[in-house]
Order: sequence, then structure tokens, then C-alpha cells
Amino acid sequence: MKPILIKTLLAVLLVAGACPYAACKSPGKLPGRSIAVGQLPDTVRRFVARHFTNLHQFTYRNDRSFYYVCDEAGGYYLFSAGGAIRGFRFCMRQPSRQILDLLPGAAVAYIRESYPGYFLGAFLSEGEGYRAELFGEDDRTLRFDGEGSFLHEE
Repeated sequence: MKPILIKTLLAVLLVAGACPYAACKSPGKLPGRSIAVGQLPDTVRRFVARHFTNLHQFTYRNDRSFYYVCDEAGGYYLFSAGGAIRGFRFCMRQPSRQILDLLPGAAVAYIRESYPGYFLGAFLSEGEGYRAELFGEDDRTLRFDGEGSFLHEE
């Protein structure tokens, strides 16, 4: 192969490999303080055990309102103090169907219908409602009320 073709192919592979990293907004410092797996509510521990093979593949955090199940890429699942899933922030992957089924159905349906070319990077509880962060052609932030009805886009 000609050297210019090899350089072009390497550049394309490098850009293609870096695109998912660029699309994901790093959450920066994780919220809350570190806790041991034994300090999680039973409902959160059961959720993790049911959906993943190893409880110890994650780190765990909590603050006054939420528990966080954090992965190595800086993403996390967000749970209420009572153990109900309240959202997530992911880097490098999309939520599974089982996770989406636990979120407000109206919000998930709205995102699927209105933003078919976008990926859902975060769905977080905020105030009395939710904030969804999408990435695709451009980044979008959507706001939903507590029932999952669309409020506005930022």
C-alpha cells in the first residue's frame, strides 16, 4: 500500500475510535462519598446482583438523597434512598432495555419518537422532574416533569 493510504486509514481509525469518547461528557468528580457494598439498601444490592454478574465490579457512593452505583468509566446508576432507580449517567454505552423500562415511560417514548438519531447519555432526577442529556448530530438537554411529560429543550 502506498504510505499516504496507510496514513489516511490510520487517521480514520483513530478518529472513529475517539468519537465515542468525545461524545460522552465526563461527569468529573463523582457525587457523594464512598461507601462499602454492605452499606447499600437491600433493594439496590438486589438490583445490581440481578443485572450484573459481580457486585464488586462497581464502586458505591451516597449522599443525603441518593445512592450511586459507579462503573470504571465514570458513569453511574442513581437510586433513591428507598432503593428505586432514579436515573443514570453513562459513558461509552447505552442503557439496556431493562433499565429503560424502569424510567418514566412518557419520557422514554418522547425521546425515542422525537430524537431517533440521538443516544441517551444521562437521565437524572433534578428537582421535581428529570433531565435527559442526548448526543448525536449535536448535544441536547431535555427537561421532563415528575411524571415524564416533556417540558422543554435547552
